[in-house]
Amino acid sequence: MEFLPRNIANFRKKHEGIHFHINVSSPAEVSRRVSHGDADIGITLNLSPAKDIQVAYRQPSPVVAVVHPSHPLANKKTVTLAQLQPYPIALPEENTTVRQLFDICCSRLNLLFDPVLVSNNMATLNRFTTYEGGVHLAGEISMRHQIAAKELIAIPIRDRGMDIRNIEVQTLTGRTLPAAVRVFLDYMIEKLQSEKNMHHKSEA
Repeated sequence: MEFLPRNIANFRKKHEGIHFHINVSSPAEVSRRVSHGDADIGITLNLSPAKDIQVAYRQPSPVVAVVHPSHPLANKKTVTLAQLQPYPIALPEENTTVRQLFDICCSRLNLLFDPVLVSNNMATLNRFTTYEGGVHLAGEISMRHQIAAKELIAIPIRDRGMDIRNIEVQTLTGRTLPAAVRVFLDYMIEKLQSEKNMHHKSEA
């Protein structure tokens, strides 16, 4: 919701003739669209490899707890899921990798949560936390700009299993991509790499 529109806008400053169509789907549907030729490139958050998919780039994307700077947990370097229990929590729906990892870890740790908000739209969860509604769970990349601007704080979750997610840039195995698609693919991978390095430097 943040990374792609920003980088498409910047890319088009040099390549005005290239047009885009973004379809937002579940991870499984993203891979299906790429494997069926309905999409040139898929960007998804995966827990396991998909069939007939070439992974052009992969980057770890652990689930983090996102809070407002005024939240009692805002000064923590890391948190556990148990530490989130006393606070209102907002979660994505069950078909997301964030929710799947959360549910698996809660089951393993015998933790019960009663989310005050569930949504299939990450921007809604972001705004809920921005307005000091509580904590929500997400990947850092989906709100990198807000974190850099100090509007929100992303806290790593140290429970085992919350860090096994990857961002994958996917294409169809064996397919020769059109030149314009290849140029954007390379551009996007470069931005994922550079922003990852910038984020790590800001943490150091």
